[in-house]
Amino acid sequence: MRAALGIMGVFTWIAMLLAAMLAGCGFGDDRLAGGGGVDVEGITVEGTAIRPDHSPISAALVRLRPWDFQHAPGAPKRAIDHGDTRTDSLGRFRFTDVDTGRYAVEVDAGAEGATALEIDADGSQRVLTLQALIQPRGILQGTVRDDSGRAIAGAVVGMLGLDREALSDSIGGFNLDGLPPGIYTVRVKPPLPAWSAVEIPLIEIRAGALTTIAAVLPASVPGLFAHWRFDEGKGNVAADAQGSPARAVLHAGAAWGPGHDSMGLALPAGGAGYAFVPKTKSASLEIKAGADFTLAAWIKTVVAGSGAGAARRIADCRTDYAPTGYSLGLTAEGGAEFLFQAVGAKAPERLAGGAGLDDGAWHHLAAGRSGTTWFLYVDGVPAGSVAGPDAAMTQENAFYFGSHQGVSDFFPGSLDDVRLYAHGLNAAEAKALASP
Repeated sequence: MRAALGIMGVFTWIAMLLAAMLAGCGFGDDRLAGGGGVDVEGITVEGTAIRPDHSPISAALVRLRPWDFQHAPGAPKRAIDHGDTRTDSLGRFRFTDVDTGRYAVEVDAGAEGATALEIDADGSQRVLTLQALIQPRGILQGTVRDDSGRAIAGAVVGMLGLDREALSDSIGGFNLDGLPPGIYTVRVKPPLPAWSAVEIPLIEIRAGALTTIAAVLPASVPGLFAHWRFDEGKGNVAADAQGSPARAVLHAGAAWGPGHDSMGLALPAGGAGYAFVPKTKSASLEIKAGADFTLAAWIKTVVAGSGAGAARRIADCRTDYAPTGYSLGLTAEGGAEFLFQAVGAKAPERLAGGAGLDDGAWHHLAAGRSGTTWFLYVDGVPAGSVAGPDAAMTQENAFYFGSHQGVSDFFPGSLDDVRLYAHGLNAAEAKALASP
């Protein structure tokens, strides 16, 4: 479940809850933990459960969950993080010592109904206060199929932020009832690795109503362990199509726009737009010692020659204080550049090749490591290689698209279909991936 849903991938307020929210809670801020705000501990989340006539509801069950939590298949419901609580005789509830981050708050009033809210405890407020308007529950039904139209049985369908999950049946159907009204992201996990997981943002569950969706699980790509398609087209979160927690948050002017094959990530000319995977979600992107990998992306500058005279980062996981990692980008002259610094190295190494890539046309870049050979492909053609370390490329930092750490080297243009492979692409694979 996510805040703009899209994130969001993301949970947004329904209009009645917006009216009921007290000013100053900061729920409209799209930042995730690690992506902004003051890093503090001991945040208090408190509120009141009310009926439509504003009378309080006592003994309602209140759950606090990470906003991207998904109930494990077949697992019993249990308290997570700060546990569950109940409202008192005046309808009040409270959670104390909450860490910074984004959370879902579900208020379950039994037969009277329920509601679910999302909060952003970014550290700017020590106390977050909200009102939970209880409404009749809704239902979500749908089907799960692969991209050839065949029904998929045994897929796990969950609402992010809720203790809810269902398995698709023999004809691909599923049913989730008793849902609190709100706007959600639905995550569908395949029963086998033959398919990739998907996240469907901005699914509205209306009070007392039935919502129907159709989920399509694309065939998985061998060796692909992260894949940002940037096809969401709404909200402010780009999901990893492989189903990992590495979802990218759009920030500071980044938006959806035309992509190479469908939608893409549009970054403003002369602006500071970017997207980033918060460091709390980037652990799945770690490259271990001896592990081969490839980072690939489609890119297009805004106009011919845009950004000339400045380096532009396409995908970057380095920081100024902990530079271990790798970065793919364009040079000031319009060529491709791959920087990498393994654990134990005192300085980054550089591999450059290609030219004229800031011409306003779509180009494909791929770079990575195969054994001790570091390689770069431009539009499916080998553009350079060099001997380098096979040590770990730890991913302890946020992963940025379109900038260096959100503060410099901004890329003015469009990014699409960014992929991380768990092997080094060969020439034939790189050529196929760069084909129109």
